[in-house]
Amino acid sequence: MNIDVKKILIFMYIIVPTIFYLIPLIVYFVFGEFCVFFSSKYCTNFNELISLLIGHFLLGTLVVLTLKKSKYDLKFKKESLHLNFLALIILVGVSISSGIVQALLFSLFFVVMANISISKMFALLLLIVSFLVLILFEQRTLLVLVSIIVFIKFIASRTYFQLFLLVLFAIFMLVYVLQPLRYGQIPFSEYQNVTMALGYLYQHLSPVYYTAYLANSIDFSTVKLLVEFIPLGKSIFGEPGAAEFISQQGLAGSFLDEGLRLGSNSSMYFSIIGIPILLFIVSIIKFEIEFLKSKILTNSILLYLVVQGSFFIRRSFASYMIDILLITFWVVIISIIIQTIKKRKQRYDI
Repeated sequence: MNIDVKKILIFMYIIVPTIFYLIPLIVYFVFGEFCVFFSSKYCTNFNELISLLIGHFLLGTLVVLTLKKSKYDLKFKKESLHLNFLALIILVGVSISSGIVQALLFSLFFVVMANISISKMFALLLLIVSFLVLILFEQRTLLVLVSIIVFIKFIASRTYFQLFLLVLFAIFMLVYVLQPLRYGQIPFSEYQNVTMALGYLYQHLSPVYYTAYLANSIDFSTVKLLVEFIPLGKSIFGEPGAAEFISQQGLAGSFLDEGLRLGSNSSMYFSIIGIPILLFIVSIIKFEIEFLKSKILTNSILLYLVVQGSFFIRRSFASYMIDILLITFWVVIISIIIQTIKKRKQRYDI
């Protein structure tokens, strides 16, 4: 089964970020300022607004163009009961593990899912497991990722307008259904009127904008920018990750003591030092697709970037690189195993 994901990539990496970061710019021109309220009131200026808009647009466009050699074609093989079961076990492993083990299993999950067709029964089981993770561990990410993978054929066949409606539906589900369930609350029980509901949406999006503007305003050193995409970089350089550093700069001590953290954002690379690093990261992806010419690797990277497109507006693209390098690691291991088995089989045939 082949699926053309070009439309999804264009929509998630170019159209959605453009709309998302254009809204504050429009508000700025209409009201003279755009402010977000999180741990404190933060008002942005025109230079920050235009930097985020143009930066995300250009980076998203570059990502889409980098994948051109893949023809944006996801090629799923025939259903395999054993591999379907393996994918389910890996997902459970991702749910209950942490640290480097979780990172390894997470990347392996994409390698397996990108190269098999899943049955309806296993698709349902994957959704059930990821929903249980939401309820038990208060984590929505796996449910979002698994949902995109399970329904990717349906999503890829939509028009751009239909994709826009799907995004609105997804935001509605994330904010008003999954977020309350995440904390054991009944959906819609907290909103007495439309104004309160819209206020909750603004409150939910504020951290994303706040992190983006804060990351763009901080003067990151070269080392801190490198740590974000190098595996074990925090340990090697003895530096905190971007999310931790941004949180230290933008959150009051009381919030930090409670364990609250901001995320990272690609805007931290929209600088003279950061842009060459982003270009280097994109060139690595381009090299892996165009010169290594591994169908398993290309499929895995393509699926990963399609699924992670839903987080492009709020997560540093550089952080994707760690997962992609781990995906490459697994593909190399799997390729060695396959070649070893083939050689042994040829010997026995002789």
